[in-house]
Amino acid sequence: MSQGFVYRTRLIFYYKRLSAGPDFLMWKLKGSPLRRIPHLVKRAVVREYAERFQLPVLIESGTQYGQMINAVRKQFREVYTIELDDTNYSQAVKNFAGHKNVHIIHGDSAVELPRLLKSIADPCLFWLDGHSGKTPIMDELQAIFSHKPHQHVPLIDDAHCFGTSPYYPTLDAVKELTQQMNPGATVEVRDNIIRIHNENSVQQDRFGLECDSGAIRPQSLAKEAFTADRSAVRTPHRVSEYGTASPESGVAAHLSPPV
Repeated sequence: MSQGFVYRTRLIFYYKRLSAGPDFLMWKLKGSPLRRIPHLVKRAVVREYAERFQLPVLIESGTQYGQMINAVRKQFREVYTIELDDTNYSQAVKNFAGHKNVHIIHGDSAVELPRLLKSIADPCLFWLDGHSGKTPIMDELQAIFSHKPHQHVPLIDDAHCFGTSPYYPTLDAVKELTQQMNPGATVEVRDNIIRIHNENSVQQDRFGLECDSGAIRPQSLAKEAFTADRSAVRTPHRVSEYGTASPESGVAAHLSPPV
C-alpha cells in the first residue's frame, strides 16, 4: 500500500494517530528542532488556546488532509476549514461527511475568509496554515482584525518561514499590522507558532520551548496520541440530507454554507 493512497483516504487519520506519539518522542530525542514541530504539539496548542480564551468556533486555512480538524473538532461547536487545492477539498468533503459541525470551504482563503466572517457571530480561534506558495496571511489577518467587536485569537503555523522569501512577510510586518488594527494585542512566537491575542499576562503553556524540558511529559502526549478520537475513521461515508458538494458556492453542500 503506497503512502500516497493512505494520504488520500481516511487511513490518514489512523496513520496520524498511531505515529503521533513516536513522532513526538523522536522530535524530543533530536533536541526539539524549531522547524519540525510535531503535529501532536500543534493540536495540543489549539486545544489549550480554545480552553484558555473560551472560543467555541475554529476557523482553519489550509485543510490539507484534514488531520487538524479531525483531531480537535469535538472541542468546538463549529469548525470551518478553507482549502484551495481541488483534490484535498474533495477528499475532505468525503472524509467529514456526516460531521455536521465541520464546514469545508473551497477557495482562496484571502477571498473566502472575509466572506465567511460575515456569517460568524462568535469569537473564534484561527489556525492559519495555508502557506502553499505565496502566503495569504496578511489578507487573512486584515479580515480577522476587521471583524469587530469580537476578540479573535489567530495562531499562525510555520513561523520560521516568515521573512525568509518574497512570498512571506516578515514577523515585524505581522506585528506592525497587528498594532495598527488591533492595538494592545500581544504577538509572540513559541513552538514555531505565531500567537496573537489580547491578554496582557501571558501564561506559559506546557509545550513552550522556553520551559525546562523536564516539564514536558512525553508519556502523557503519547497516551493522548493513542487515545485520540476514532469516530472520523469509523463513520461510514454517506450522502447527507443536503446532497453533494456545490461548485457554485465553493462550500460543501452537505453543510450549511455561509450566508
